[in-house]
Amino acid sequence: MSIKSFLLSDKKRTGLILFAIIFVIGISFLYVFTFHADPANPYTINQITLYSEEDDTRISALVYKPQNTSGTHPGIVVGHGFCESKQFMNVLSIELVKRQFVVVAIDYRGHGSSDGYLDQIRENRSSLLGDEMAAVNYLKSLSFVDNDIGLIGHSMGGGVATTLAAKYPSEFNATVCLGSIPSAPNTNQIQNLLIALGPFEQGATRAKAIEYMSYHINESNPVIGQLYGDFDYNNASKVFIGGATEHLFVPQNSVLIEEAVKWFEIAFHGTIRYPITLTSNLNLVFYIMTICGLIGINFVIMIMVSNYLWKKKPFLLRKDIVKDRSILGLILYYFLVEVFSFIGLIAFQDIFTDVLPVSLGNALFAELIGIAIGVIIVSYFAILRKENLGITKLPKKMNELTSKNWGRSIIFGIISAIIFTTTVTLATTWSNSPILLTTREIGAIIGMTLLFFPLLLFKEFYYRTIQSKLKTEHKTIEYFEMLGIAVFIDNILVVPIMLIAWGDTPISFVALALFVFILFSIIQQIITTWVYMYSGRNIVGSTLFLSIMYAWMIVNFFPFGFTMSLIH
Repeated sequence: MSIKSFLLSDKKRTGLILFAIIFVIGISFLYVFTFHADPANPYTINQITLYSEEDDTRISALVYKPQNTSGTHPGIVVGHGFCESKQFMNVLSIELVKRQFVVVAIDYRGHGSSDGYLDQIRENRSSLLGDEMAAVNYLKSLSFVDNDIGLIGHSMGGGVATTLAAKYPSEFNATVCLGSIPSAPNTNQIQNLLIALGPFEQGATRAKAIEYMSYHINESNPVIGQLYGDFDYNNASKVFIGGATEHLFVPQNSVLIEEAVKWFEIAFHGTIRYPITLTSNLNLVFYIMTICGLIGINFVIMIMVSNYLWKKKPFLLRKDIVKDRSILGLILYYFLVEVFSFIGLIAFQDIFTDVLPVSLGNALFAELIGIAIGVIIVSYFAILRKENLGITKLPKKMNELTSKNWGRSIIFGIISAIIFTTTVTLATTWSNSPILLTTREIGAIIGMTLLFFPLLLFKEFYYRTIQSKLKTEHKTIEYFEMLGIAVFIDNILVVPIMLIAWGDTPISFVALALFVFILFSIIQQIITTWVYMYSGRNIVGSTLFLSIMYAWMIVNFFPFGFTMSLIH
């Protein structure tokens, strides 16, 4: 049998082979550009445990150490932003250790693999400073680290770095603030300060940067990109704006990374000792390749699991659930659901403050309640009234998408969720994301899944009702049509609100939060639509999968800690 015949004889096997090749190539080069990015300047990466100088909270950290520890090296502490982790700063940390800096990247309390809760900053603002000082003191304890210590942080981490540098200005020789503008008292005392921003920042705008720089150097109309002061006198300062990025991806942007590397080179060594060769873009390319290959493998495995579970049970096609209502009408009606989601967010976010143990958990739960209420009301006007049914008949209508094979659908939803979360974690936790789960995280996922399921069931009902109106008989075409519709209606109101909030506005944080929501929405719909189509077209299975994925992503990216109002 020829290779062509072998591949064409079984499409699932062919898909599995092709995606496996993509995955193997991706993860192999990802490993190389994570642990061996510069053979001329080898380094090691090791996980350590620190204890906060504030209250002994356990802080997880990664130490990036040059293999050549003869002589002494400058040390740099790397801090991440809100809802991020030390792995999110990985490509930046690698570029710094390639320059023979000793780097410690930490998970702030409540984030990543660290213990503690972020709500402690409400009463004691020094808690995050204590977390960072634990890393500083660790560097000072190393015999091969000299007295030159630098700080760099993104967003929240940038605020921590500049606050610490302003509090102890003689302790730190250089500070880099990524994606944020210092706001703590006395930051004009910071030695060798670089503020590096993306041109499309949601909140840290050019105007705000100029305003701060004017205060820092005590001059009017400072110029972006111009160096003020002198490294020889430790009073160098600069605002740099570059790289085609918004706020979230500032730590991965090669232009901003290079500027930060140059800053530390000159601050610590007086010059750029040898050419800077960045590998951060290659790291990210192969990370994306790894994830894409992994998702493809999981999709094929899900088809195989589906075929096994339903080998003697035919799928219900579940077509045209709603009579005499166009697909466009259903899509337009969903705009009202989005309105209800924002009403729910505003009305309930301060009520459900203790429902979820993560920051912004109250806002997420309030939004889901708004969506559920919106779907109930909209379903009456868009669906039930067309069939002369009262709102009390909604459970009966939903039963059309949940009856038959629901047991197999539940099994399929759980298996799919376990496959996705486990494989993505094991394949990427050592590079960029996400974290290995502890008992605390697993317990939170189970609890949130139970809370989310009944609310998300209403959303899935409406989405799959729309999908039942699609006329195509080709599964792949149906998948992409529904994916496009789902992403569109999920963000029909989110995008304009995000654009209004973006920039120099009092609610710029909302723009950032909604940008993250849109990214999550796309990922969610890519996977959930596929799960529904292979779960016996039963919304119980796809809703269970979506609930687990929702909870897993929240635990991975939202810190344990204080409740937060997204919209006041």
